[in-house]
Amino acid sequence: MGQSRTGGDVTPHRLGIAGLGVTSAAYLQTLAASDAVVITAVADLDAARARSVADGLPSARVMTLAELLAADEVDTVLNLTTPASHAEIALGAIAQGKQVYGEKPLAVTLAEGRSILAAATHAGVRVGSAPDTCIPVLVDTHVTGVLEHDSGALSTITMSFDAAATVRSPLEVYGTEGTLAVGDPDTFDAPTGLRRANDGSFHPLDPLAGYVDGTRGIGLVDQIRAPRRTAARANGGLALHVLDVMESLQRAASEGRRVDITTAADRPASVPLTPRAEWLGAVHEGRRV
Repeated sequence: MGQSRTGGDVTPHRLGIAGLGVTSAAYLQTLAASDAVVITAVADLDAARARSVADGLPSARVMTLAELLAADEVDTVLNLTTPASHAEIALGAIAQGKQVYGEKPLAVTLAEGRSILAAATHAGVRVGSAPDTCIPVLVDTHVTGVLEHDSGALSTITMSFDAAATVRSPLEVYGTEGTLAVGDPDTFDAPTGLRRANDGSFHPLDPLAGYVDGTRGIGLVDQIRAPRRTAARANGGLALHVLDVMESLQRAASEGRRVDITTAADRPASVPLTPRAEWLGAVHEGRRV
């Protein structure tokens, strides 16, 4: 499945999008501009909305969800439905031999997430997921905890719907030589600042890696462009690990004890600083996968 090359022609990777709510707008902006993909099918509970989106995509047809999952003209299903539906749709796509990329979270429970990866491994297809802000369907409105990393470093995490605002950066990394203030991970171009021990203020850092002007959908493009047998950066294993951390943090809080994480994930390779025109292109190392 995926891109192919015949002579000088590159056949774009064919996408079917399930779910056309608010989040889909950012994905459509990225994917419609990319030469790596072509959107061939869309499905939504709101038929009128599906028709409206398809009208703006010359290669897309409106389908029911079942039709989209079974469609021969779909290589990958982009799952933008509500979290409670993520596992069912992912498993349905995998059963049809299709790759899957979904919005966060990978699934609602760790058990569901494991079932998705097991099915994908059995079918020999890829699974990817937006890893930035994975949120279960029903959560406490204020959660704090401490995460101990393999390296021995500690992360103090606070997630709250009860706080109106904060002056802190969404992510701060503290070391003996200085502090990094990292911008909102839900965006793709937030500034990062460094304040060394003897500095009077934070100094902005120029980006050294990443997809320039990237937005939602870039993880899917990265997955499509990754060489065969190579894990994409926003891969299912990473998404499962994030889901494990979330679920374990909730369990540790409710049970008042330390909980060990049962999954592991390799750190993805850094993204070379890639201009927009390049990452929108279809060809990776002379071919599409």
